[in-house]
Amino acid sequence: MYCTKCGAPLNDDAKFCTECGTPMEPKESTETPVEKETTETKEENVEVVNNNPVEEQQVYSPQMPPQTPQAPQTPPQPQAAYTQPTHQDRGSVNVNTTPFLVWSIINLVACCLPLGIVGLVFTLNAGKATTQAEADEALKKAKIFNLIGTITGVVVLLLYILLFFGSMASMGF
Repeated sequence: MYCTKCGAPLNDDAKFCTECGTPMEPKESTETPVEKETTETKEENVEVVNNNPVEEQQVYSPQMPPQTPQAPQTPPQPQAAYTQPTHQDRGSVNVNTTPFLVWSIINLVACCLPLGIVGLVFTLNAGKATTQAEADEALKKAKIFNLIGTITGVVVLLLYILLFFGSMASMGF
């Protein structure tokens, strides 16, 4: 007996295929048995069926799996669309932080790095504030830190220029 799905040889009393696991249905055979003899040659096995030599072949017979009745499928129900919460949904206020943002970045790059970072953080916090009072307080702190950073940067630059020209004058240039 052979598996109807993969063609693997099976025992006659097998209920499942040992190769692919397909369940085997017992065949009620009404055919008369055929005489089979196997003769071995050097090169290959040859079967003799009704005194006619036939090469061994695996017979594949496609078998449809049993179909189970399926319950009627209901169409998918539409779901409510997800909306991204906006700043107004969270109760934030509308504050223009662009001038302080630009000033903080210039201060961070050109003048005083530590104070520029603090000014930038306060500017970004003003944009996330939920009340007008919080936004005003954060912008006030950003303005103070940016002003101190800018003044510190200008003073350091002037001292550097004075020291440079002072050293040049003392060397006789």
